[in-house]
Amino acid sequence: MNILENIKDDNWKNIVENMKGDIFINQKNKKEAIKSWKNSLLIENSNASKEIIQMKINEQIQEN
Repeated sequence: MNILENIKDDNWKNIVENMKGDIFINQKNKKEAIKSWKNSLLIENSNASKEIIQMKINEQIQEN
């Protein structure tokens, strides 16, 4: 997580947010994971990547 926090290049922001979501979900922090994935969705350009991120979010929402 510390490495990701040090990436300041905005071109990597969507990837950083997506990876942070993955880290948070592995730490059992569903709320922060969904928040990070949603941030990634807002800035992601690739439709395929957007679909994958949305599937991650939907999976966590359905588990409630």
